[in-house]
Amino acid sequence: MSRSRINGNFIDKTFSIVANILLRIIPTTSGEKEAFTYYRDEQAIRQGDSEIAEAWFDQAAEYWKQAIALTPGNYIEAHNWLKITRRFE
Repeated sequence: MSRSRINGNFIDKTFSIVANILLRIIPTTSGEKEAFTYYRDEQAIRQGDSEIAEAWFDQAAEYWKQAIALTPGNYIEAHNWLKITRRFE
């Protein structure tokens, strides 16, 4: 396995762990938890429903913005994702 792939897997696993911890710490509704699930598992995209997927990505972006606002300088990967997808203001 290439070094970049190993690093990518490590980053993805770390991101998942941190995101799951955040989900437990920050008060969220069941709908918010579902938005995170769609963001991580990208089910809507796999099913070919890009409109719903975009709505869930937008919702996930809002939660990441809140998390970043609470602890600026953390969640670099989420911050980069927001920039790349043009969801960061």
